[in-house]
Amino acid sequence: MIWYILGEPRFAGKGIASEAVRQLVRKSFQELKLQSLYAWIMEDNAASANLLHNVGFREAGRIRQAASSNGCQVDRIYFDLIAAECP
Repeated sequence: MIWYILGEPRFAGKGIASEAVRQLVRKSFQELKLQSLYAWIMEDNAASANLLHNVGFREAGRIRQAASSNGCQVDRIYFDLIAAECP
């Protein structure tokens, strides 16, 4: 499972998290020989969805109202990437 947080808003949108995830994917598949990775986001996190899509992940499923965000129940969206499909 991949999990990340960029705590400083001034660094958002600069590709830092994207590069970190790309490097993690590379190391996971090439060096650790893992076969699959997954990540989940809350449905209101469009930036993370875009990051995962740009790195090569695809949406794998959704669990409805599985998380709380800003006092509202939201869906949890799962993404996956398998070694054979890694760009």
